[in-house]
Amino acid sequence: MKNTINYYYNIMPLSIHQFNENYIITINNYKYIFMPFYGNINNLILIYNFLTTNNIYCHEIIYNKDQNIITNIKNKPYVLLKVHYNNNMLINENNIISYNFQIETIKKCNWYQLWCQKLDYYECQIREYGKKHPIIRNSFGYYNGLCETAISLLANTKIKNINMYINHQRIQNNMNELEFYNPLNLVIDTKTRDISEYYKNKFFLEENIINDIDKYIKNSNLNYDEMILFYTRLIYPSYYFDTYDKIIQGKIKEEKLLFYINQSNKYEQFLKKIYLIINKYYKLPEIEWIIKSS
Repeated sequence: MKNTINYYYNIMPLSIHQFNENYIITINNYKYIFMPFYGNINNLILIYNFLTTNNIYCHEIIYNKDQNIITNIKNKPYVLLKVHYNNNMLINENNIISYNFQIETIKKCNWYQLWCQKLDYYECQIREYGKKHPIIRNSFGYYNGLCETAISLLANTKIKNINMYINHQRIQNNMNELEFYNPLNLVIDTKTRDISEYYKNKFFLEENIINDIDKYIKNSNLNYDEMILFYTRLIYPSYYFDTYDKIIQGKIKEEKLLFYINQSNKYEQFLKKIYLIINKYYKLPEIEWIIKSS
């Protein structure tokens, strides 16, 4: 790999350590990461140019000898990143809020179409793999219902009132700043995507975040449609579907789902508390099963 890096980038690594698909490289006391990228290259360029033009920090993308971002190694697309800000501190709410930059783009919020398509896809998979995965088969109906509730709420939003911002593909539990500022992890989406995922993660880490959410709702200056999206994202069971995907791909055991399934009643109570908090400031559509949950 040292020769490969030298050939494509005209730099000679001092050391290289492989971690899964990534290569951690040291050159002149700087840290580089050579990692695969499977996203949309045009979106990456748009986001990266926006951040660099506006002097917003992210890890630096190094172009190869052909002045391309992507370098194909054994038919796998890689990107080389130079890390100027090498910090393993865990991110917090302030990181997310302060990195939520509005970006001008023709892209619009597509959660409604995306989630409908995902449900159709999962329902077909259940028919195919249900017998092999009894925990998925027995739990899917409940999380399908959560998703349908989220989709029905989206029908109350006006897309024209929703601006787009820099977000992350997924805010993970115990995400550090090294991962947070990686431009390959960034996407264009609504203002509330990252913060909603952050609060969901905090709930499942058994942290008391009700007061934090109350403060965020009060001070966030979200418009009505953005507030619906914030609550919709809390309802949407991304944690279940992410785990489901890894099970189907054979990456983890099916029993991993039990962690979330066993907390479903507690999470309903969490959703009810947030619903009541939001309704102090905004009038959300009535969600009968959440209101009546005990």
